[in-house]
Amino acid sequence: MGFSDSNFDLKETNYESSALQYARNYFFRRIKQIDPEWLKDPKGHFGALWQSSSLPSALNLLFISRLLYSVERCITPESNGVLDKKIYHLVCTCERQFEELLTELVVCGLLTRISTSISMEPRSSFYSDRSVDFNISTREGQKIYVESTVFHLNKLDDWNKAVAQIRFRFEKAISRAKLRRELQLFVPLCSSNHTIDHKAFAKTLCKIREFPAGSCEISAGSDPIEIHWSEPPMVNLDHHGAKLQVNPTTILKSSNIEVVSCAPSFASLKWGRDAEQLIFTSLTNTFKLKRRQFDLLSPYVLYLRIYDSRIPAEGIEDIISRRTFRNDRFAWISAIVLLEIKVDQYSGRSVRATFVFNSNARFAVDKSIFLESKG
Repeated sequence: MGFSDSNFDLKETNYESSALQYARNYFFRRIKQIDPEWLKDPKGHFGALWQSSSLPSALNLLFISRLLYSVERCITPESNGVLDKKIYHLVCTCERQFEELLTELVVCGLLTRISTSISMEPRSSFYSDRSVDFNISTREGQKIYVESTVFHLNKLDDWNKAVAQIRFRFEKAISRAKLRRELQLFVPLCSSNHTIDHKAFAKTLCKIREFPAGSCEISAGSDPIEIHWSEPPMVNLDHHGAKLQVNPTTILKSSNIEVVSCAPSFASLKWGRDAEQLIFTSLTNTFKLKRRQFDLLSPYVLYLRIYDSRIPAEGIEDIISRRTFRNDRFAWISAIVLLEIKVDQYSGRSVRATFVFNSNARFAVDKSIFLESKG
Protein backbone atom coordinates (compact mmCIF):
# COMPACT_ATOMS: atom_id res chain seq x y z
CA MET A 1 0.00 0.00 0.00
CA GLY A 2 1.22 3.49 -0.82
CA PHE A 3 0.20 6.73 -2.48
CA SER A 4 -0.94 4.99 -5.66
CA ASP A 5 -3.52 2.71 -4.02
CA SER A 6 -4.27 3.91 -0.48
CA ASN A 7 -7.50 5.61 0.55
CA PHE A 8 -6.98 9.09 1.99
CA ASP A 9 -9.61 11.22 3.70
CA LEU A 10 -9.11 14.74 2.35
CA LYS A 11 -12.20 16.33 3.92
CA GLU A 12 -10.26 18.38 6.49
CA THR A 13 -7.47 19.35 4.06
CA ASN A 14 -7.01 22.02 1.39
CA TYR A 15 -7.56 19.49 -1.43
CA GLU A 16 -10.61 18.12 -3.20
CA SER A 17 -10.97 14.36 -3.50
CA SER A 18 -10.47 14.64 -7.28
CA ALA A 19 -6.95 16.00 -6.69
CA LEU A 20 -5.82 12.56 -5.54
CA GLN A 21 -6.51 10.77 -8.82
CA TYR A 22 -5.13 13.69 -10.81
CA ALA A 23 -1.85 13.56 -8.85
CA ARG A 24 -1.56 9.80 -9.34
CA ASN A 25 -2.14 10.10 -13.08
CA TYR A 26 0.28 13.01 -13.32
CA PHE A 27 3.12 11.23 -11.55
CA PHE A 28 2.60 7.96 -13.45
CA ARG A 29 2.76 9.84 -16.74
CA ARG A 30 5.73 12.07 -15.89
CA ILE A 31 7.84 9.39 -14.21
CA LYS A 32 7.25 6.94 -17.07
CA GLN A 33 8.56 9.60 -19.43
CA ILE A 34 11.66 10.32 -17.37
CA ASP A 35 12.59 7.04 -15.62
CA PRO A 36 10.21 4.07 -16.24
CA GLU A 37 12.27 1.77 -13.98
CA TRP A 38 11.69 4.03 -10.97
CA LEU A 39 8.07 2.88 -10.59
CA LYS A 40 9.29 -0.72 -10.18
CA ASP A 41 11.81 0.28 -7.52
CA PRO A 42 11.04 3.71 -5.98
CA LYS A 43 14.06 5.32 -4.35
CA GLY A 44 15.15 8.51 -2.68
CA HIS A 45 13.08 10.70 -0.39
CA PHE A 46 10.33 10.96 -3.02
CA GLY A 47 10.22 7.15 -3.07
CA ALA A 48 9.64 7.08 0.68
CA LEU A 49 6.70 9.48 0.26
CA TRP A 50 5.36 7.42 -2.65
CA GLN A 51 5.42 4.16 -0.70
CA SER A 52 3.90 5.67 2.43
CA SER A 53 0.20 5.32 3.19
CA SER A 54 0.18 8.23 5.66
CA LEU A 55 -1.86 11.38 5.05
CA PRO A 56 1.08 13.81 5.56
CA SER A 57 3.05 12.02 2.82
CA ALA A 58 0.04 12.13 0.50
CA LEU A 59 -0.42 15.86 1.12
CA ASN A 60 3.25 16.38 0.27
CA LEU A 61 2.78 14.66 -3.09
CA LEU A 62 -0.45 16.53 -3.81
CA PHE A 63 1.38 19.80 -3.21
CA ILE A 64 4.18 18.78 -5.58
CA SER A 65 1.82 17.65 -8.36
CA ARG A 66 -0.09 20.93 -8.24
CA LEU A 67 3.19 22.85 -8.21
CA LEU A 68 4.66 21.03 -11.20
CA TYR A 69 1.46 21.48 -13.18
CA SER A 70 1.55 25.27 -12.69
CA VAL A 71 5.26 25.38 -13.59
CA GLU A 72 4.78 23.36 -16.80
CA ARG A 73 2.20 25.82 -18.09
CA CYS A 74 4.42 28.90 -17.69
CA ILE A 75 7.94 27.92 -18.76
CA THR A 76 9.39 28.50 -22.22
CA PRO A 77 9.58 25.57 -24.68
CA GLU A 78 13.38 25.60 -24.33
CA SER A 79 12.99 24.94 -20.61
CA ASN A 80 11.07 21.67 -20.89
CA GLY A 81 14.27 19.60 -20.95
CA VAL A 82 15.58 21.43 -17.88
CA LEU A 83 12.35 20.72 -15.99
CA ASP A 84 12.53 17.02 -16.94
CA LYS A 85 16.02 16.82 -15.43
CA LYS A 86 14.86 18.54 -12.26
CA ILE A 87 11.93 16.14 -11.87
CA TYR A 88 14.27 13.18 -12.45
CA HIS A 89 16.60 14.35 -9.66
CA LEU A 90 13.63 15.25 -7.44
CA VAL A 91 12.29 11.68 -7.44
CA CYS A 92 15.71 10.03 -6.99
CA THR A 93 17.64 12.14 -4.53
CA CYS A 94 18.09 12.21 -0.75
CA GLU A 95 16.01 14.41 1.56
CA ARG A 96 18.37 17.40 1.73
CA GLN A 97 18.79 17.65 -2.05
CA PHE A 98 15.08 16.96 -2.45
CA GLU A 99 14.28 20.01 -0.34
CA GLU A 100 16.73 22.17 -2.29
CA LEU A 101 15.20 21.13 -5.62
CA LEU A 102 11.70 21.58 -4.25
CA THR A 103 12.64 25.09 -3.11
CA GLU A 104 13.69 25.93 -6.66
CA LEU A 105 10.38 24.65 -8.01
CA VAL A 106 8.40 26.53 -5.35
CA VAL A 107 10.12 29.76 -6.43
CA CYS A 108 9.23 28.99 -10.04
CA GLY A 109 5.65 28.34 -8.95
CA LEU A 110 5.49 31.77 -7.27
CA LEU A 111 6.86 33.38 -10.42
CA THR A 112 4.03 31.89 -12.50
CA ARG A 113 1.76 34.43 -10.81
CA ILE A 114 3.57 37.33 -12.44
CA SER A 115 4.95 35.83 -15.66
CA THR A 116 3.83 33.26 -18.23
CA SER A 117 7.23 33.11 -19.93
CA ILE A 118 9.78 31.76 -17.45
CA SER A 119 13.14 30.62 -18.73
CA MET A 120 14.87 27.97 -16.60
CA GLU A 121 18.68 28.06 -16.29
CA PRO A 122 19.33 30.68 -18.99
CA ARG A 123 22.83 32.05 -19.52
CA SER A 124 23.51 35.15 -17.44
CA SER A 125 24.81 37.00 -20.50
CA PHE A 126 25.67 36.50 -24.16
CA TYR A 127 29.37 36.39 -23.25
CA SER A 128 29.06 33.90 -20.37
CA ASP A 129 28.44 30.16 -20.11
CA ARG A 130 27.22 30.57 -16.55
CA SER A 131 23.52 30.31 -15.89
CA VAL A 132 21.01 31.59 -13.37
CA ASP A 133 17.99 29.70 -12.07
CA PHE A 134 15.33 31.77 -13.84
CA ASN A 135 14.82 34.66 -16.16
CA ILE A 136 11.39 36.29 -16.41
CA SER A 137 9.82 39.08 -18.39
CA THR A 138 7.08 40.93 -16.56
CA ARG A 139 3.89 42.17 -18.20
CA GLU A 140 5.57 45.58 -18.45
CA GLY A 141 8.47 44.05 -20.36
CA GLN A 142 11.07 44.24 -17.58
CA LYS A 143 13.67 41.45 -17.70
CA ILE A 144 14.60 40.08 -14.28
CA TYR A 145 17.03 37.39 -13.17
CA VAL A 146 15.83 35.26 -10.29
CA GLU A 147 17.70 32.71 -8.18
CA SER A 148 16.86 30.53 -5.23
CA THR A 149 19.04 29.16 -2.46
CA VAL A 150 18.53 27.35 0.82
CA PHE A 151 20.10 28.97 3.86
CA HIS A 152 21.69 26.29 6.04
CA LEU A 153 23.46 27.40 9.21
CA ASN A 154 26.05 24.72 9.99
CA LYS A 155 26.57 26.17 13.45
CA LEU A 156 23.14 24.78 14.38
CA ASP A 157 24.58 21.26 14.18
CA ASP A 158 27.13 22.23 16.84
CA TRP A 159 24.34 23.91 18.83
CA ASN A 160 22.27 20.70 18.78
CA LYS A 161 25.19 18.67 20.14
CA ALA A 162 25.96 21.26 22.84
CA VAL A 163 22.32 21.45 23.96
CA ALA A 164 22.04 17.65 24.13
CA GLN A 165 25.08 17.53 26.41
CA ILE A 166 23.91 20.44 28.59
CA ARG A 167 20.47 18.88 29.00
CA PHE A 168 22.03 15.52 29.87
CA ARG A 169 24.18 17.12 32.60
CA PHE A 170 21.17 18.74 34.25
CA GLU A 171 18.83 15.76 33.87
CA LYS A 172 21.43 13.39 35.29
CA ALA A 173 22.16 15.66 38.28
CA ILE A 174 18.45 16.21 39.02
CA SER A 175 17.75 12.48 38.82
CA ARG A 176 20.61 11.70 41.20
CA ALA A 177 19.21 14.25 43.67
CA LYS A 178 15.77 12.61 43.33
CA LEU A 179 14.13 15.93 42.51
CA ARG A 180 11.02 16.65 40.50
CA ARG A 181 11.83 19.52 38.17
CA GLU A 182 10.95 20.62 34.66
CA LEU A 183 13.58 22.77 32.92
CA GLN A 184 13.34 25.27 30.08
CA LEU A 185 16.69 26.34 28.62
CA PHE A 186 17.33 29.32 26.35
CA VAL A 187 20.75 28.66 24.84
CA PRO A 188 22.74 31.11 22.67
CA LEU A 189 23.78 29.88 19.25
CA CYS A 190 27.50 30.03 20.02
CA SER A 191 27.28 27.92 23.18
CA SER A 192 29.10 24.63 23.71
CA ASN A 193 29.06 21.97 26.40
CA HIS A 194 32.15 23.61 27.90
CA THR A 195 30.31 26.97 28.17
CA ILE A 196 29.10 26.06 31.68
CA ASP A 197 32.05 25.55 34.03
CA HIS A 198 31.86 23.25 37.04
CA LYS A 199 31.37 26.00 39.64
CA ALA A 200 28.56 27.71 37.70
CA PHE A 201 26.85 24.37 37.15
CA ALA A 202 27.05 23.43 40.85
CA LYS A 203 25.74 26.85 41.91
CA THR A 204 22.78 26.59 39.55
CA LEU A 205 22.01 23.07 40.72
CA CYS A 206 21.91 24.28 44.34
CA LYS A 207 19.27 26.86 43.39
CA ILE A 208 17.22 24.23 41.54
CA ARG A 209 17.43 21.95 44.59
CA GLU A 210 16.50 24.69 47.06
CA PHE A 211 13.58 26.29 45.20
CA PRO A 212 10.72 24.36 43.50
CA ALA A 213 10.46 27.08 40.87
CA GLY A 214 12.71 29.87 39.69
CA SER A 215 15.04 31.16 37.04
CA CYS A 216 18.64 32.24 36.68
CA GLU A 217 21.33 33.00 34.13
CA ILE A 218 24.63 31.23 33.59
CA SER A 219 27.47 33.20 32.07
CA ALA A 220 28.21 31.97 28.54
CA GLY A 221 30.39 34.48 26.74
CA SER A 222 28.64 37.63 25.59
CA ASP A 223 25.17 36.02 25.94
CA PRO A 224 24.20 34.07 29.06
CA ILE A 225 22.19 30.86 29.10
CA GLU A 226 18.77 31.37 30.66
CA ILE A 227 17.31 28.57 32.80
CA HIS A 228 13.74 28.43 34.09
CA TRP A 229 12.44 25.56 36.20
CA SER A 230 9.27 24.50 37.95
CA GLU A 231 7.90 21.53 39.85
CA PRO A 232 5.62 19.48 37.58
CA PRO A 233 2.23 18.34 38.93
CA MET A 234 1.62 15.02 40.62
CA VAL A 235 1.09 11.96 38.43
CA ASN A 236 -2.39 10.37 38.37
CA LEU A 237 -2.44 6.56 38.15
CA ASP A 238 -5.22 4.00 37.92
CA HIS A 239 -3.91 1.22 40.17
CA HIS A 240 -6.17 -1.87 40.22
CA GLY A 241 -9.26 0.30 39.84
CA ALA A 242 -8.19 2.78 42.51
CA LYS A 243 -7.37 6.37 41.56
CA LEU A 244 -4.01 7.34 43.00
CA GLN A 245 -2.19 10.65 42.98
CA VAL A 246 1.48 9.85 43.13
CA ASN A 247 4.49 11.99 43.86
CA PRO A 248 7.07 10.88 41.25
CA THR A 249 9.86 11.23 43.85
CA THR A 250 8.41 8.38 45.93
CA ILE A 251 8.69 4.64 45.43
CA LEU A 252 5.49 2.63 44.99
CA LYS A 253 6.31 -0.45 47.05
CA SER A 254 2.89 -2.05 46.48
CA SER A 255 3.44 -2.35 42.72
CA ASN A 256 6.17 -2.94 40.20
CA ILE A 257 6.22 0.76 39.27
CA GLU A 258 9.17 2.74 40.52
CA VAL A 259 9.41 6.46 39.74
CA VAL A 260 12.44 7.91 41.47
CA SER A 261 12.65 11.35 39.84
CA CYS A 262 11.27 13.55 37.10
CA ALA A 263 13.57 15.82 35.07
CA PRO A 264 12.21 16.68 31.62
CA SER A 265 14.01 19.54 29.88
CA PHE A 266 13.35 21.63 26.79
CA ALA A 267 15.71 23.92 24.91
CA SER A 268 15.12 26.91 22.64
CA LEU A 269 17.53 28.90 20.51
CA LYS A 270 18.34 32.27 22.04
CA TRP A 271 18.78 35.05 19.49
CA GLY A 272 21.70 37.18 20.69
CA ARG A 273 24.58 39.33 19.52
CA ASP A 274 26.83 36.37 18.72
CA ALA A 275 24.06 34.78 16.65
CA GLU A 276 23.49 37.96 14.64
CA GLN A 277 27.15 38.32 13.72
CA LEU A 278 27.44 34.64 12.83
CA ILE A 279 24.34 34.76 10.62
CA PHE A 280 25.42 38.03 9.01
CA THR A 281 28.78 36.49 8.10
CA SER A 282 27.10 33.38 6.72
CA LEU A 283 24.66 35.45 4.65
CA THR A 284 27.47 37.63 3.33
CA ASN A 285 29.41 34.56 2.18
CA THR A 286 26.28 33.26 0.44
CA PHE A 287 25.77 36.55 -1.42
CA LYS A 288 29.44 36.77 -2.42
CA LEU A 289 29.29 33.27 -3.86
CA LYS A 290 26.23 34.18 -5.90
CA ARG A 291 27.94 37.31 -7.16
CA ARG A 292 30.97 35.42 -8.42
CA GLN A 293 28.83 33.09 -10.51
CA PHE A 294 27.89 35.61 -13.18
CA ASP A 295 27.91 39.23 -14.36
CA LEU A 296 24.51 40.86 -14.38
CA LEU A 297 23.29 43.96 -16.13
CA SER A 298 19.64 43.52 -15.14
CA PRO A 299 17.58 43.46 -11.94
CA TYR A 300 18.38 40.48 -9.73
CA VAL A 301 16.08 38.94 -7.10
CA LEU A 302 17.25 36.22 -4.71
CA TYR A 303 14.78 33.90 -2.98
CA LEU A 304 16.35 32.73 0.27
CA ARG A 305 14.68 29.81 2.00
CA ILE A 306 15.23 29.67 5.75
CA TYR A 307 15.47 25.91 6.18
CA ASP A 308 15.52 25.73 9.98
CA SER A 309 12.42 27.19 11.64
CA ARG A 310 14.44 28.04 14.75
CA ILE A 311 16.04 30.91 12.85
CA PRO A 312 13.44 33.70 12.95
CA ALA A 313 12.63 35.27 9.59
CA GLU A 314 12.21 38.62 11.37
CA GLY A 315 15.82 38.46 12.53
CA ILE A 316 17.10 37.70 9.02
CA GLU A 317 14.96 40.48 7.56
CA ASP A 318 16.37 42.95 10.09
CA ILE A 319 19.98 41.96 9.33
CA ILE A 320 19.47 42.32 5.56
CA SER A 321 17.71 45.70 5.87
CA ARG A 322 20.01 47.17 8.49
CA ARG A 323 23.38 45.79 7.43
CA THR A 324 23.44 44.08 4.01
CA PHE A 325 21.50 46.60 1.94
CA ARG A 326 23.31 49.59 3.44
CA ASN A 327 26.52 48.29 1.91
CA ASP A 328 27.18 49.35 -1.69
CA ARG A 329 28.86 46.00 -2.36
CA PHE A 330 25.38 44.48 -2.52
CA ALA A 331 23.78 47.10 -4.78
CA TRP A 332 23.60 44.42 -7.50
CA ILE A 333 20.81 42.72 -5.49
CA SER A 334 17.44 44.33 -6.26
CA ALA A 335 15.53 42.40 -3.60
CA ILE A 336 15.75 39.37 -1.34
CA VAL A 337 12.70 37.25 -0.68
CA LEU A 338 12.73 35.27 2.56
CA LEU A 339 10.94 32.02 1.92
CA GLU A 340 9.39 29.86 4.62
CA ILE A 341 7.98 26.48 3.56
CA LYS A 342 6.13 24.95 6.47
CA VAL A 343 4.68 21.48 6.77
CA ASP A 344 1.47 20.68 8.63
CA GLN A 345 0.40 17.06 8.99
CA TYR A 346 -3.23 17.92 8.20
CA SER A 347 -3.07 20.76 5.69
CA GLY A 348 0.24 19.90 3.98
CA ARG A 349 2.83 22.44 2.89
CA SER A 350 2.31 26.18 3.01
CA VAL A 351 4.53 28.91 1.59
CA ARG A 352 5.18 32.33 3.10
CA ALA A 353 7.26 34.97 1.31
CA THR A 354 8.66 38.11 2.97
CA PHE A 355 10.03 40.71 0.55
CA VAL A 356 13.00 42.89 1.43
CA PHE A 357 13.63 45.50 -1.31
CA ASN A 358 17.00 47.19 -1.66
CA SER A 359 16.54 50.98 -1.77
CA ASN A 360 20.19 51.30 -2.87
CA ALA A 361 19.89 48.77 -5.70
CA ARG A 362 21.61 49.48 -8.99
CA PHE A 363 18.56 48.10 -10.82
CA ALA A 364 15.21 48.47 -9.08
CA VAL A 365 12.23 46.20 -9.55
CA ASP A 366 8.57 47.12 -9.46
CA LYS A 367 7.50 46.26 -5.91
CA SER A 368 3.81 45.94 -6.77
CA ILE A 369 4.49 43.27 -9.40
CA PHE A 370 6.53 41.05 -7.08
CA LEU A 371 4.13 41.43 -4.18
CA GLU A 372 1.51 39.73 -6.39
CA SER A 373 3.57 36.54 -6.20
CA LYS A 374 3.32 36.26 -2.42
CA GLY A 375 2.49 32.75 -1.20
